[in-house]
Amino acid sequence: MTYLNHLTINTGKLRRSPRDEVSTDTIADTSSRIAAMLQDGRADLPIPGYHIEGQAYGPSLAVTVMGGADPLATIAIARRDRDGRAMWRDLMDAVGGIDASLVRDPPGAPYAAVMLWPALALEADAASWIGDLGRVLAWSWIDA
Repeated sequence: MTYLNHLTINTGKLRRSPRDEVSTDTIADTSSRIAAMLQDGRADLPIPGYHIEGQAYGPSLAVTVMGGADPLATIAIARRDRDGRAMWRDLMDAVGGIDASLVRDPPGAPYAAVMLWPALALEADAASWIGDLGRVLAWSWIDA
């Protein structure tokens, strides 16, 4: 079975996410959104008022989910362990005052490591789907 390690940095929670959790149609739609984000700097999500911003780190990807002007979560996606080192360092540097002491090293690749930002606490709707979005973004990038 193909899976990725899905880590929530704030809590240290790690779970294996099998590929079959995400449909082929969803992967196709999300892949086009990632391509638009990389070309234009951002891409709207199908949920009004939310968009993604991010950048590729070679074969890895960092995506921030935005609710208006506020970052809600950053998802770091790596296909292979060695590919995500610079991205992981940048993510840990960006943590600032948020306690990420439960996790200092990335999980084994392939992975999606999610940092939840404080503004998410004010977005109850987004909190209900952001974990799923992290897995969808990860599988869309890994399968590309």
